[in-house]
Amino acid sequence: DNDGDLDLVITGMERNGTSLTRLYRNTDGILLLDEGNSEALINAHNGDLAWGDVDNDGDLDLALSGENIIPEGGLYNVTEFYLNDPPGTLSLAANLVLIDNDSGDPLQIRRGSLAWADYDEDGNLDLAVSGRDPWFNAVLKLYRNRPAGTLTEDSGFSMSSTQRVDGALDWIDYDNDGDPDLAVTGRTKLSAHRAVVFDNRGGSVVGVSVEEDNLVGLSGGTALWADYSGDGRVDLLITGVDEGGERRSLLYDNLGTPDANRNPDSPRSLNPAKVTGSRVLFSWTAGEDVESSILTYNIRIGTEEGLDDILSSSVALGPGNTGFKSDFLLERLLTAKPRYFWNVQSVDGAFARSDFLPSDEVFAIEQFVSSEQRVRDLQEA
Repeated sequence: DNDGDLDLVITGMERNGTSLTRLYRNTDGILLLDEGNSEALINAHNGDLAWGDVDNDGDLDLALSGENIIPEGGLYNVTEFYLNDPPGTLSLAANLVLIDNDSGDPLQIRRGSLAWADYDEDGNLDLAVSGRDPWFNAVLKLYRNRPAGTLTEDSGFSMSSTQRVDGALDWIDYDNDGDPDLAVTGRTKLSAHRAVVFDNRGGSVVGVSVEEDNLVGLSGGTALWADYSGDGRVDLLITGVDEGGERRSLLYDNLGTPDANRNPDSPRSLNPAKVTGSRVLFSWTAGEDVESSILTYNIRIGTEEGLDDILSSSVALGPGNTGFKSDFLLERLLTAKPRYFWNVQSVDGAFARSDFLPSDEVFAIEQFVSSEQRVRDLQEA
């Protein structure tokens, strides 16, 4: 809801066997059920959730997939999108549907993953989708977001039905060439276990750079990138069950990327914040990076220099908390105070971060005094 606190959405199955989706709004560190938005979301389990600004309007929208079970009986796959407009209000985007090029029908999946990334670097978040369709076929597809808010299957990303996997997805620029690459692990239609990294070559995810010769195929687990060795080359952790039924966690050190990633430059400058009632608009001049042509940004807002007690910059490994835009609208009524502080850092495609600018920008929240004005009676007027 753009108030500076991280909120939480969950899906799963209740004790009575019905599907459930719930959204919890974070108010000063206390998670409270948001009944209105929870009612707007379809109940689901055995799927995935992914926040991303699909329509590029500056707030987070929600993608949801999984299975729905109703008390009266019945089981069906669901894949839906919810737009966040105005911020803090989710509504079903009925016209935003994933069309399967193979069948021409809407794509409904379960048991898979959803992962946003701007892999073609046009400034809009694209979507990777994996899972099982209603006929239990493995699904692995990419959807370009062009224009913003319209998802169309990328026909250039194709493979045989027996090569597609239904498991975990994770994007990052692992080879430091400036565009996000995709790690995938899971099971194929024929139940073969597979782990693979798809290389992004100038906005086209067509090449397989790391195949089963180097990676052990696991299913039912997770794929996660991070530079755990601190050498400027992101490494890969995969978990799951191998074909022998053994549970495994495997960490792969990235030794094949010749050049270490260089951190992006900080934004060049911060513009004066604009305060209007309960809204504060922050903007800045874009940063630069040698490898990545498009950056995301991470903002912090605090009550003292260097603090982020209003909006935290301590986010998980991934894009910055404001996305691609070089502005951010905070929708929160702040206490009247002569000095608040804010700053911004750049984040590149490998999720390396620049320094914050040397000094924070300052803004003030004035005390608003309301006044009641009487309107004369119509007769008197």
